[in-house]
Amino acid sequence: MDSSPEKPASPNGHQTPAATPRFSAGHPQLIGFGLGIAASLVAAVVFYVLVESKSRDLSLYINPTKTTIVRSEQTSDLHVLYKGQSVSSDVTALQMAVWNAGKEPIRSEHILAPIVLSTSPRTPILEARIRHVSRSVVGIQLDTGRLADGILPLSWKILEHNDGATIQLIVAGSDKITASIKGVVEGQRQLAMASPRRVTSFQLVGFVVCGALYGSMVVLTLLRLRKGNNLLRVVNLILSSACFVTVVYLLMSGFFSLVPLPFD
Repeated sequence: MDSSPEKPASPNGHQTPAATPRFSAGHPQLIGFGLGIAASLVAAVVFYVLVESKSRDLSLYINPTKTTIVRSEQTSDLHVLYKGQSVSSDVTALQMAVWNAGKEPIRSEHILAPIVLSTSPRTPILEARIRHVSRSVVGIQLDTGRLADGILPLSWKILEHNDGATIQLIVAGSDKITASIKGVVEGQRQLAMASPRRVTSFQLVGFVVCGALYGSMVVLTLLRLRKGNNLLRVVNLILSSACFVTVVYLLMSGFFSLVPLPFD
């Protein structure tokens, strides 16, 4: 004898459908929206964990504050000599930071084409030296053999996350002179010219997650507004908006990729 409970019958004699199928049939757009949000979140997290979190990211940042050591039009009795040759142009000091902003270490064997700093426009470098280094074990070295051409090759043993150096160049040119970086690192499509604050991949994933959660809360709140108790729903919407703004603020203030090396 079958002792399984029977589904309750409606007054007209028909069985009442289960709650989950009835909800799915009555809200197909909401179900699709929820599945789309979940898929987006999973894709964003997987992309960050498998790709971005294991990348190499050799970066260069030029300190916008430059020091004019000699201004040619204002010097009459002062003469600058470089290796016995008179320098008639301005003399300017500029500092830059080179570091690995990625999570994967950059070893010497990962350099597929030499890493080279050069002045832009091309101007002779009178002196180049390292002012600060993250750790002595990284073994950063400067090849000063082509300074007269405005070219400074770099080499190192290993750069782990945020490892690098602050380099000072004294150039025969005005404070309009800047620098660029060239070379090829395995696993990095192009070398990055960094700004002091730039959005990281982790921050972008955080924005996607927060936006998806916030959007789902708004949709659910708007759907519930049709069923009464509007004051409670409005309060819920305000609180969820406040939570979203708070999370965005924390992401903006805590996960910016700042230059990890000091300047003088």
